[in-house]
Amino acid sequence: MAVELDMEDLPLSFPALAVNFDSEGVNPHGVYQNKCTHCGDCVSGCNYSAKNTTLMNYLPAAKNHGALMFTEVPPSPFPPSYPNFTIC
Repeated sequence: MAVELDMEDLPLSFPALAVNFDSEGVNPHGVYQNKCTHCGDCVSGCNYSAKNTTLMNYLPAAKNHGALMFTEVPPSPFPPSYPNFTIC
């Protein structure tokens, strides 16, 4: 016996996507961001600059709040020990 289900009656919830569906233009962090075209390339990388990424949101937000950013800086080793902290 086949069971017919109406999708609206199912207890489903969908996660919020980190994609700009609203409008095209400068986002709240000062970066121009396009509106989603619903092409389906979210997972492999947005070709239309609609996805909220480190480059589009998080780095500009950090810079707007006074963060300093450096590139091509070699890593420095941790000090041998911190109080109550173990490096494994």
